[in-house]
Amino acid sequence: MRGNKSTLQFRNNQLVGLGNAQAKVIFHLENAPLLPTSELEQITTDEIVAINGNHWRKIFTIAAKLTCKAHPWKAFRDEKLLAHTYFSFLPLAPSEKSRIHIVCGKQYAQTLGLSPEHDITNKFELLETSKPVWRLKDKDLELVILTPYLDYRQFPNQLISELRLLFALHGG
Repeated sequence: MRGNKSTLQFRNNQLVGLGNAQAKVIFHLENAPLLPTSELEQITTDEIVAINGNHWRKIFTIAAKLTCKAHPWKAFRDEKLLAHTYFSFLPLAPSEKSRIHIVCGKQYAQTLGLSPEHDITNKFELLETSKPVWRLKDKDLELVILTPYLDYRQFPNQLISELRLLFALHGG
C-alpha cells in the first residue's frame, strides 16, 4: 500500500472519524484504529496498517472492494479509498438522503439499538443475500444497511458483489 492521506476528526482527544466526511459511503465501526497521537491531522492507510496490523488492512480491503467503481480495488484501496469513503466511530446519525450508511457487525448494530432480531416495529427488511444483511426501511433516511463485520470470513466476495449491486441502485 502506498497510502493516501486522510483527514482525521477528533472529539475530546478521541478519534471519531477517518476519511472524507462528505463521502457518499460511510462505514460505521465500533472501534477506531490506534494512532500515535491525537494531534495528527492526516494519516495514510499504510500508517494505520503499520500501527494496527493486518486487521485494518482487511477492513480497508473489503471497504475498497465494496466502493471502487472504475479502478482495480487494490489501487483504489491504496490511493483513493480514504478520499472517497468515511469511517465513523460514533453512533449513527441521520444526514443527507443520498448517502449510504454501512453499520459493520451485529454486535455494534445492537449497541446502536439496531437489532433486527428484536424488531417489533417491522422497520428492518432482510435482503436476499448470501449472508444476513438487513436494510432499515425508513423513507426519511438514506440507505442504512446492517452487515457482517468487515472480515474475510464474514464478508466473502459473493456478498461484496451482491452489495455492490444494491449500492449501484442507490447511486453509490
